[in-house]
Amino acid sequence: MLVSVRAYGIIYHMSDDEIKHEQDTPVDVSTDGSDATSETAPPLPPDFPTTAVNLPIVEPKSTSRKGLIILLVLLGLLSLGGGSAFAYYIVTTNKPKPVVANVATPSPTVTPKPLVADAVLYQTSVAGKNVGTCSTSTATLYRQSVGGGKATKVLDIPDYQDLAWQDTYKDQVAVITSAACASKTGPQIWFSTDSGNSFSKLFEAPSKDDVITSMKFASDGKTVAFGYLGNGLLKAVVKEIDTSSKETKDLFTSTEAGVYIKGYDHKNGKIYFNQGCYGCDSSTEKPLSVYDITNKSTSPVFTDTASLSYGTVLNSDFTKGVRIRATSVGAVGTKSYDKADYVIDEFDTKTGTLSAVTTSELKDSQQLGISAGFTQDGMVYYTKENDIYVVDKDNKSTVLLTSENPIITVYSIGNSIVIYKNIYVDDGNKDSKADVYTDRVVLYDINTEKSVPVVTFKDHQSIILGIAWR
Repeated sequence: MLVSVRAYGIIYHMSDDEIKHEQDTPVDVSTDGSDATSETAPPLPPDFPTTAVNLPIVEPKSTSRKGLIILLVLLGLLSLGGGSAFAYYIVTTNKPKPVVANVATPSPTVTPKPLVADAVLYQTSVAGKNVGTCSTSTATLYRQSVGGGKATKVLDIPDYQDLAWQDTYKDQVAVITSAACASKTGPQIWFSTDSGNSFSKLFEAPSKDDVITSMKFASDGKTVAFGYLGNGLLKAVVKEIDTSSKETKDLFTSTEAGVYIKGYDHKNGKIYFNQGCYGCDSSTEKPLSVYDITNKSTSPVFTDTASLSYGTVLNSDFTKGVRIRATSVGAVGTKSYDKADYVIDEFDTKTGTLSAVTTSELKDSQQLGISAGFTQDGMVYYTKENDIYVVDKDNKSTVLLTSENPIITVYSIGNSIVIYKNIYVDDGNKDSKADVYTDRVVLYDINTEKSVPVVTFKDHQSIILGIAWR
C-alpha cells in the first residue's frame, strides 16, 4: 500500500530508443509479499471439535406374544426357586448397546501461499502525427520481470489513449485508460488474470469525454469499484463491475467531480474514498469518507478537515490507515522548497482517532514528494528524502534503508524484500540546460542490504504503474 502526492501522475511522451533497461542478476523474492491494498491474509485458526456429546434416549421395546409366553414360563420357574436364573436373564438380554458419540474432527489448516513480486508494469508513449487539431501519441504497456531479462510488450493501448491508473489483487491486474483529443472511444478498463502477461477489455465508457477517476479491487477480488464521471456532469458515480460476468451496477453518487477510491471492504460492505476536484491544478483532497452499502449512507472517517491533505492509504483489514498531510507548500519554480513540509498521521477507521506518526515536519527539499503506507506485517512506514522509516508499536521510527537518491514511491515492504522507486535530478540550470530526471525501480534485500535496479528511465520517459504479483 502506498500514498504518493498525486502531482506526479503526469503523462510524458518519449521514443522507443530512449528506453534503457538495466538487467541484473536475478534476485530471490520468494519470501516477499504485497503492500496494504494486497497483503496476504493471516492463516485461519483450526476449527475446534464439538465438546458436547448428545446421547440418544433409549425407548422401551414393545412386548410381543412370544415375549409374553417366555415371561409366563419364567414366572413359573421363579415359583420353583429359579429367581437367580431369571435375574441373570433380565440383565444379559436387556443390556443397552454402546452409543458412539458424534464428535467433529478438526478441519486441516490451510495456509495461503505468500505473494511474490513478479514484474514491474510501465507505459511508454511515442508521439505521432496530428489528427486535425489534435496531437497524437501511441502508448504501450510493458512488463519487466523483477528477476531480470528483457522487458516484454503486453498491451498496445488503442485509440490514442494513455494509461492512468492501476490496481492489483494477487495475480490479477486492472488498468484504466484516459481518452485523448484524437480518440473516438471512451476510457476503458483492461483486466489480466495472469500477473499482467495478457489483458482483455473489461469495460468501456460510451463517450470519449467521460472519465474514470479511480479504481480499486474489492477485498475478495471478484469485483472492481471505480469512479465514473460522465461528460458534462459535476458529480462522479461509483460503479462496481463483476470481473467474470462484466455486469455493472451503480453504488452511489459522490458530491464532487473527483472521487478517489482508497479501499473496498467487500465483507463489511464499505467503500473508503476521498473527494475533490478533477482535472484542476489543485492536488488536494477532502478528508477520507466511507460509504456504507447496506445503509446507503456516507460519513467522514475522521473529523479533521485539514485542507492540505495529500491522500490516505488503508491497511489490509481496513481497521487503520495513514495519511500524508501538508502543512505548507513551497512555490513551484522557486528555491523555497524547504517550506514544503509534511506530517504523517495514523488513524482508526472505526473511532476516527488521529495520532501523529511523525512528531516533526518532514522537509521535502527537492519537492519530489513522499510516500507512506503499511508493511506486510502491518507496521507504518514513510519516506523522508533518501530514507525509508518503519514505525514500531511504541511509535519509534527506525531507518530501514537509505537510497543513493531520493525515494518518491514505495511499492512493497515484505519480510526480506523492499521494492521502491527513486529519482535523480540533474539540475540543468547550472549550465543553462533543462533538468534531467532519472527514474529507477529498485529491489532491496533486507538481509544482505544489497540493492538491484530492475528498470531505469531517463527524463520521465515512461510512467511506472506498479508491481504485478503471483
